[in-house]
Amino acid sequence: GKKSLQEIADLLEREALNFGMKFEEVEDGIRVTDWGTPPSRAAANAPDDVKAARIELRPVVDAPAATTEPPLTPSLASTPPPVVQDAPVDPPAKELLGLKGFEGRHYLVGYEYKSELWYPHIKDVGGGYVGIGSDQQYIFIGWARPDVAWLCDYDPLVVDLHAVYRVFFLQSDTADAFMQWWSAGKSGEAKALLEGQFKGDPKLPIYLKLYRDNRSNVAVRLAKVKQQMSATKTPSYLTDADTYAYVRGLWQTGRMRAQSTNLLADKGLTGIAQSARELGVTIRAVYLSNAEGYWPYSKQFRANMGGLPFDDKTVILRTIATFSINQDYRYNVQPGLKYQAWLATPVYGVRAMIPRPKDPTAKGADFIKFDRDPPAPKGKPK
Repeated sequence: GKKSLQEIADLLEREALNFGMKFEEVEDGIRVTDWGTPPSRAAANAPDDVKAARIELRPVVDAPAATTEPPLTPSLASTPPPVVQDAPVDPPAKELLGLKGFEGRHYLVGYEYKSELWYPHIKDVGGGYVGIGSDQQYIFIGWARPDVAWLCDYDPLVVDLHAVYRVFFLQSDTADAFMQWWSAGKSGEAKALLEGQFKGDPKLPIYLKLYRDNRSNVAVRLAKVKQQMSATKTPSYLTDADTYAYVRGLWQTGRMRAQSTNLLADKGLTGIAQSARELGVTIRAVYLSNAEGYWPYSKQFRANMGGLPFDDKTVILRTIATFSINQDYRYNVQPGLKYQAWLATPVYGVRAMIPRPKDPTAKGADFIKFDRDPPAPKGKPK
């Protein structure tokens, strides 16, 4: 029946297999030429009275494995990826916030120019990763080496762009091959690939438009990141083969998900917290960009962050907008448990929590490690 079909679908997705996939042999293994239809989508669309489904899997004989899965902790090695993929999501935001003059803007590429300052603070923290934004998240995931990762944003276009990224990651066994999909010379082939991958998906026109409208901007951004990481001798998914393989492996094994998540809403982050607990995973890295600068800490936001399972290795990454001073951001890192402790106080917002440097132009002022404890609660002395 339909329940059995869903069980089969779960089994296939656990092995990163779709219905109707097509392969061809290449020099170093096999290449997917048609990604087919995700089994869960086919199962969901099946009639309730479906009797049975015959599925024939034909193994590729004498062909080496196309990919190498990233190393996983023993607790996750047998955990089905649907636990990661099933967290509830928030509806798309009705309004995109921004600094004055930038309201409603879609941030489809990253804009940090010194993100390498975070590298030593999140290197190999493992656990789970939760972040917002576009391509910059792959940098942090490559550094943190999480077991599972949730790519969040309240802008549906950012979430949809990650779906495009996923296709290109899965199709590319090297960072250079991945970057080529964003080049003008590869655009025709990229369009055909997206049409094949999302055949029958009502969002196909959105994916194609996103690629067409943002291809050149993403290409420039990725080139800048590669140059930046090379110049600072910082390993990244675009400059280090092992790091690229790890990031790609999270997509391959279903351990990374892009989802609609509003930091101020009540479903996305609470669902991630529940999924992490079901997996026995501690969230070790949280990237907030400069989102906190747009609003005071609300009751729901405090609950969302306070509900995530942190430990003494968890770090919060954020930026504080200071473009008028340094044409960039202040890069901030904060221990996760201390962040939760601050949120349990009446602190108004991020700028009330983190002091500004006395001399904002001083050397080293671009980075702030904030590990101060919150003030003791006020009350009558005993």
